[in-house]
Amino acid sequence: MAIDLALLQQHATADGLPPVEEWHPDFCADMDLVIRADGTWVHEGGEFRRPALMKLFSRILRLDDDGCYYLVTPVEKVRIQVEDAPFVILAAEVRDDSVVMVTNCEEVITLGREHPIRVRAAHGNASEIPYVLVRKNLWARLHRNVFYQLVELAEQRTEQNVEGMWLQSQGEWFCLGTI
Repeated sequence: MAIDLALLQQHATADGLPPVEEWHPDFCADMDLVIRADGTWVHEGGEFRRPALMKLFSRILRLDDDGCYYLVTPVEKVRIQVEDAPFVILAAEVRDDSVVMVTNCEEVITLGREHPIRVRAAHGNASEIPYVLVRKNLWARLHRNVFYQLVELAEQRTEQNVEGMWLQSQGEWFCLGTI
């Protein structure tokens, strides 16, 4: 299954995110593409070697109501597999009163109301870890190093009747884990 890259680039918006929520093509096929829990993209058994292509595909990724992930263009919809979350937060830094994060697909987000942290069990794992909403219903798992970095910035406190390690960004408090 081949995605029409020229058509995709033609429909990209200024911020690089095509309007995939507005596209409703018929399902075409399953694609042998897996996004592993560690953020590695694997196509037909081999790791992606072209970061630009991974970045481009990440912008047409959508999670539908059926619980499946799809790469979507105006005329194609192919299903892919995602082991846990489609993105991984690889870096974070504090800028003024905000925590700015970067995903493995070079998407930059700022922790806040539009991009909150939620702590939940990882796929196939009993321990709870934090995830950040990247867009719509697509989440990013915090890389372990980033998690430890954020814990260093967090405060032990009680917010919303929950005692835990809390991090503030854009005036909002986010729980990194309970105590």
